[in-house]
Amino acid sequence: MLLAWIPLWPLLTQRKVVLQHDLFLSDLLHSHLPYRAFLGRELASGRFPLWMPDVYSGVPFLAQIEAAPLWIPSWVLHGLFSPHVAFNLSVALTVLLAGIGAWLLCRELGALPAAAVVGGIAFALCGFNVCHIKHPNLHAAAAMAPWVLWAVERALARADGRAWPWVGALIGVQLLAGGPQVAYFTLLAASGRVAWRLIAAGRGAVQARGLAILRIPMLEGGGFVLAIVIGFALAAAALLPAWEHTALSPRASGMSWEDATRYPYPPADLMTFVLPRVRGSVWNVTYPGGETFQWENYGFVGLSTLLLAVMGAVAAIRGHAQRRGRYWLVVLVAAGLLMLGPATPLYRLAWLGVPGMDLFRFPSRFVVLVDLALAVLASLGCSALLARLESVGTAARVVPLVLVGLVTVELSIQQPTQLPMDDAAPWRAASPVAAAIAADGGSGRTFHLDDYQVWDEVCRRNLGFRAGFEPFQRLAGVPLASSGVLMGLRSPGGYVAMPHVRVARFWTPFQHYFLDVIHQPPQWNADARTPGAHFQGALDRSAVRYVLTGEPIVDAARYQALAAFPDIPLYLQVNVAALPRAYVATRWVPVEDTAGAARWMFRDGLAFPGVPAIEGAAEPPEGDPEEPVAVQLVERGTDRLEIELAGAPSGWLVIADSWDPGWRATVDGEPSPILPANGFQRAIRVPAGARRVELRYRPPGLFGGLALTATAAIALTGWFALVRRRRQVA
Repeated sequence: MLLAWIPLWPLLTQRKVVLQHDLFLSDLLHSHLPYRAFLGRELASGRFPLWMPDVYSGVPFLAQIEAAPLWIPSWVLHGLFSPHVAFNLSVALTVLLAGIGAWLLCRELGALPAAAVVGGIAFALCGFNVCHIKHPNLHAAAAMAPWVLWAVERALARADGRAWPWVGALIGVQLLAGGPQVAYFTLLAASGRVAWRLIAAGRGAVQARGLAILRIPMLEGGGFVLAIVIGFALAAAALLPAWEHTALSPRASGMSWEDATRYPYPPADLMTFVLPRVRGSVWNVTYPGGETFQWENYGFVGLSTLLLAVMGAVAAIRGHAQRRGRYWLVVLVAAGLLMLGPATPLYRLAWLGVPGMDLFRFPSRFVVLVDLALAVLASLGCSALLARLESVGTAARVVPLVLVGLVTVELSIQQPTQLPMDDAAPWRAASPVAAAIAADGGSGRTFHLDDYQVWDEVCRRNLGFRAGFEPFQRLAGVPLASSGVLMGLRSPGGYVAMPHVRVARFWTPFQHYFLDVIHQPPQWNADARTPGAHFQGALDRSAVRYVLTGEPIVDAARYQALAAFPDIPLYLQVNVAALPRAYVATRWVPVEDTAGAARWMFRDGLAFPGVPAIEGAAEPPEGDPEEPVAVQLVERGTDRLEIELAGAPSGWLVIADSWDPGWRATVDGEPSPILPANGFQRAIRVPAGARRVELRYRPPGLFGGLALTATAAIALTGWFALVRRRRQVA
């Protein structure tokens, strides 16, 4: 199975780093790699992060299921190595994990050892896995899919209940990988397999007397249901906080039919399973379906694998020895129809009748089951071929090596075209933007206004990616969305799946409005009716000192030029009007809700940035208000803040960090409520003479999730012990 590492050799030797063909929109550079870099940095400091302060003025981290914060390989690799080195190693580990899992599944289905290697390599290097390296959570979840299905097959084959605890344990591990959509597809395939088994068993048991007919459904169906419950409970420490936070995010309403079917697999792309380049390429901007989503539709597993899969399908239909392969032929057909989305009626029927189908978009991701089914059928076809050759006296020792070599060579040549890499050294170098900010003192947050525009401009100037990666290398450490975490920059704007709905209301409109409508004007307009003025007010109140833009801001009263990188193009400016991250306000505006806060902030409040709008506050005292008093804020990890008031007057302590219900505050040791300020920030009432305020964060659902996980771990241990005892007695 180590042959699957051949196309990854530049990563294993750390000479290259992984990029993606949608570089300027890449989830890898803008979200997943920064997530893991942040996790590794905190673990190396002896802390486990519950909160991520660098994105959108702060977001929950444990509740970001796509970050896979409890995926143990990330702890080990990113806790020990630098971000790019750790990611290269994790890619190699995940590819090997996928291959070994598929090998085990094929062996359990009756494939010969060498034939199972064919299936393992085909799945490890299949199109879905290669293109979704940019989504390490999906890649890891896909790698665990054959492990879960192997355990299910093993449990059904033994028919004594001894393997069901392994099913539960592996379901829990797959859920912790952070790819709930792939885990859901895996459970669909596993549920279908158990139902297939129960139907077949029921046919043979209709003549049974008494309760004998119930034995198989109770043992196998009950074992499977219990395994699912145990698996979800094992992952509850991550799932429950994510579920609680989803209810507070813009995704709380779920997916409509239009959203869920927005990215189906184009039927014309089916040709790419035979001729992978027949539909052009994102790389040279010739893909007719658009530049962004071709990687979602790439499922190529090799022509040799495809031919062997045809033989496997025929053997499964005709041959008694390969009868368990018939179900995988059904999986291939069903997943192939479902990935086409609304192009066939099956997806609509599944949407209406199968629980959970309305939680996900990208029907095209059913290609992961298509690829796995092709790999399984290829191994069965290879076994049938080897058995026939042996029966006619052909030398059977050389043919398996030839078939394994053929599949390996074909995929090692073809798949790297969908896995762009570049020399590692330039991408690991310090960012010029980070250096300029450090020279200025580095206090305050950084916001990159039109990040996609800058990357897109570089891509256009570079004629796509055909002229090389050099222009993009200079952007590697720039805080484009959350990628600034890689270089230690604090960016309140980020590419995060689930910000709090309050945060989304105030940040995401600015992030996209300037791209779609006016593209960052050279000067903000002081007129309160313009988006520029609204944006400036949000920057001031959010302690954003550094602003990066694609064009210089000409406003000497507010901005000082710090550095320019016109070859990127990128301009770095200092916002001299930014408020401190924490201050005490003696004058405030009481409001009832978020809408009232927005009205104040973006109307009269533009002239008074130091006067916060606080939801639920009493009227301020009469008299002349003092200027906001800056106070010292000290971070004790990511989920604990300490503020020294040092004789600050009575008023409201405003912290320019995102509000979240998981934060708790004490003033001189006494609990104090945290009210929303300015729509999405935090405000704490402090009396005169108060000296210290402490804030701690615990995500909603954390303790319940930990309790469920601990209970499930104990139950699973007992289940294993019971199964082992029964085996010893038997």
